Amino acid sequence: MKVNCYGVPKKQWQKWSGRGQSMFNQICREMKKQELICHPQTKNLPLNQWETIIWNTAWLAANAADGYKTEVVT
Repeated sequence: MKVNCYGVPKKQWQKWSGRGQSMFNQICREMKKQELICHPQTKNLPLNQWETIIWNTAWLAANAADGYKTEVVT
């Protein structure tokens, strides 16, 4: 089991394999700088909005790493 660096609820963290846990941590770590992700001519989002995007992206990636199908509701 990997270290839960970003406060994922324990129940969910234990559902993911080591691969899913690693994916979550890696996405959170690597998406911190908006400048590296977003188009250079766009303004940065407020930090709380960007952190929500990071969290949601990392969650979906961890699920995908474990083979879960995530339903997106629009």
